[in-house]
Amino acid sequence: MAEDFDRIDRLQKRLYSRGKKDAHKEERHGFREPQYEVGRSWERERPRDDVAPRKKRLSGLSLFFVASIVFFAVSVAFGSFYFFAGQNVVSSKNVDIDIQGPTSIGGGDELDLQITITNKNNTTLQLADLLVEYPEGTRAAENTQNELLRYRESLGDIAPGEKVKKTVRAVLFGEENSQKDIPVTIEYRVEGSNAIFYAEETYQVTLSTAPISVSVRSLDEVVSGQDIEFEVLVGSNVASVVENLVLQAEYPFGFSFTSADPKANFSDSLWELGNLKPEEKRTIHITGRMSGQDDEERVFRFAAGVRDIQNVNKLSTTYVSSVRSVTITQPFLGATLSLNDQETQSYVFEAGERIQGQIVWKNNLTDQITDGEVEVRLSGGAVDEQSVLVEGGFYDSVNDTLRWSKETREDLAVLEPTQLGALRFSFAGKNLTDGSLKNPEIVLEVTVRGKRMSSSNVPEQIDSTVTRRVKLLSNLRLTPRIVHSVGPFANTGPLPPRAEQQTTYTAMLSVTNGANHVSDVRVTATLPSYVRWLGAISPNSANVTFNASNNQITWIVGEMPQQIGTSVSPKEVAFQIGFTPSVSQVGQAPILVDTLQVRGFDQFTDSQFSRTALNLTTALSTDPAFQSGQDTVSP
Repeated sequence: MAEDFDRIDRLQKRLYSRGKKDAHKEERHGFREPQYEVGRSWERERPRDDVAPRKKRLSGLSLFFVASIVFFAVSVAFGSFYFFAGQNVVSSKNVDIDIQGPTSIGGGDELDLQITITNKNNTTLQLADLLVEYPEGTRAAENTQNELLRYRESLGDIAPGEKVKKTVRAVLFGEENSQKDIPVTIEYRVEGSNAIFYAEETYQVTLSTAPISVSVRSLDEVVSGQDIEFEVLVGSNVASVVENLVLQAEYPFGFSFTSADPKANFSDSLWELGNLKPEEKRTIHITGRMSGQDDEERVFRFAAGVRDIQNVNKLSTTYVSSVRSVTITQPFLGATLSLNDQETQSYVFEAGERIQGQIVWKNNLTDQITDGEVEVRLSGGAVDEQSVLVEGGFYDSVNDTLRWSKETREDLAVLEPTQLGALRFSFAGKNLTDGSLKNPEIVLEVTVRGKRMSSSNVPEQIDSTVTRRVKLLSNLRLTPRIVHSVGPFANTGPLPPRAEQQTTYTAMLSVTNGANHVSDVRVTATLPSYVRWLGAISPNSANVTFNASNNQITWIVGEMPQQIGTSVSPKEVAFQIGFTPSVSQVGQAPILVDTLQVRGFDQFTDSQFSRTALNLTTALSTDPAFQSGQDTVSP
């Protein structure tokens, strides 16, 4: 113990001594560094043979999860067995639908389908229904006028193993070689459930032929600016009547519709053909004008079928369609025709009006054309031969032909490449007052021809033709007159009329018509402020009204057939007016009925037009008792 204190005492002295440190150091005992063994591979620690493994205990949540999986597996197994092998289970796969019928049928022919339904389930199918859905355009077999899109029939209960056979009939329409799908469905219920189950089978049939045919005839090539006509032939291919048939045309860009015979029912492109009997044919002529560049192709489409009720410009069912291609070409020798500085397909002019014509020809070749000749043939019977004038040419009245050649014009001897030339003429339509012409028309057929050298140095004849039509308006005419001593009314007052005293007159209007049928004819006139409307009209049935706000008289004449006023009496009406002159009108013959006009719609020219008549004054030139000086107002 004392030894320990000595060591401590010496240690303190060394630590706090200011002298040299003692070199003696006591030996220290260090710790031994531990050694670790690292394995060369990752291996699970194997339990020692002599140590028993510790058993893991499952928690309550794990036990519940395992039990749920077992229950689900047992439920699926039981449900599958019950569904596929159970004694009271119904499966749609065990409802067999067998459909027997033709795989191909002609459009418009009756389609008969034999449908057999077999219940292969062990349970009854309750309240079963047969549902057949037909494609658009299908018609009822018993009446093809009735559309048939869905057929439903109640089959009642179908016992296990029972077979039910049904026959359904319909008439299919559609395009040639088109395939139609017809779904057949069996709807049913099962005992103990309100749900509706179904089994379905689809039957396919091809329409080998269309119920109707559409053929189109026209030129294969047309010159830009030239008229082209399409002849559309619609024929029946079935033994039954095709009802409510409609033809629709689709025009390409560059085509201007001119006319059609018969006229279109809607937008110049849809014709209602009605019912088409077996082997019956209908023909539609469509005329128009093509424009475009050289070698451009234009495609016209024509389709026939049933019109859509919701959209009158669309087909709900297309039976057949046809396509016609036309190529635009440039003529070797071109020609254009204008009348009164207008260049259109058809013209409407007044009878007796002078018509100025001009023909412009052009050599479109890179070669010379020799022996140029231009002819204009006038046909239709409505040309006044005495009015024809030809500038630098000759008019052959025997053949109704205007002709220009190198004998009359030097510039037609040789036509250089791209050379242009112009020819002028004029004529007038016949006067139609005698009513001898009906639907007067003048057809101008212009032919330009010449010769060029072919590749074999043989002269080759080339030509170009342009046709234009001129229709003359009907000679609808209003003839007014005014009387005092005659007519259906007894007139009163002094004659000549005196200032500030009333004199009554009878105005009589007569309307005649000769050449064309004119509809919606009406006559209007105006009374000056100093003339009174007395309300007397003859005949009483005449549709004459007076508007006091503007003093206008309107007479609705209505339809005016041809030759009214020639072979048939004109339509006439009379009404009575009163005139009280002012002192400012003394010495004058004032107007009694002003701005007389008749207008109507010409059915032949397809145009609205009007004509005016002279005003009626106190000058009673048509009154047999009228004497000179009785028209002037006296003081």
